[in-house]
Amino acid sequence: MGSHYRDESVASAGVVEIGTIPRMFYTPAYGVPDILFHWLLTNAREAFAVAATTVQQQGEPPKDVSFYAATYMAGLLLRDENLVPARVQNTSAHLYTLDFLADTIQLRTEIYAVQQRSSALFTVKIDGRIKGSAFVVRNAVTDRVLAQVTEEELKKPNFFTDELPSLCYHVRQDPGLAASVSTAALVDQSLELRLSIPPVGEVKSILVQKDKGQLQGQVRDAETGQSLCVLPLDSLNNLGQMVETLQRILLPAKTTPRVNLG
Repeated sequence: MGSHYRDESVASAGVVEIGTIPRMFYTPAYGVPDILFHWLLTNAREAFAVAATTVQQQGEPPKDVSFYAATYMAGLLLRDENLVPARVQNTSAHLYTLDFLADTIQLRTEIYAVQQRSSALFTVKIDGRIKGSAFVVRNAVTDRVLAQVTEEELKKPNFFTDELPSLCYHVRQDPGLAASVSTAALVDQSLELRLSIPPVGEVKSILVQKDKGQLQGQVRDAETGQSLCVLPLDSLNNLGQMVETLQRILLPAKTTPRVNLG
């Protein structure tokens, strides 16, 4: 898309930085996210796996896994003829940051969206865990959440040049639509909530739990730990909706008991 109005060589350039490695890695032609993002994600996971094995075999402290992973990843990039170690400015169209200590991957990239007779160019940040499968898209300037995407979506051909620009454009234009994706912020959060409910069989109270990076909440019997159901992410952002959902799932038909916070 960007080739219609700017130098394609600039639009295709990318920089990869690894938190503990002093040199960055520059690619003049293969920096676009549709090519590089998932490749980096896959190899970062491989780096973690190799590092874990190395630490275990050598009997070193588990905390060293992140440092070994960063070194291994740097070696992979050094061996790739499309990436050149260099000291470069962070002004490329696509900047990838791998932090093995925090288990995170971030992409800062430009979005070019064309909708009917209008177009928009803006910068977004895409954050997620290297070992996770959920990613949050934010406006790089305002830090406003624009979308929540899964790894499966990121793997689609031309996702970054077709689907993501359209999604972000409509959210920017329509504040009401933005509210519908605001639950993306919950992906970065952990949640544990205990609810007291009228007895449902042997169940008297429940725990609603969600770990960071998960896209749904787990509902368990608070006393036995038995798994009861899962809740969609959007219901976790609204207590009333959460209660209604739990009533539909856990309670017999035609009953509308009260659910109180414990």
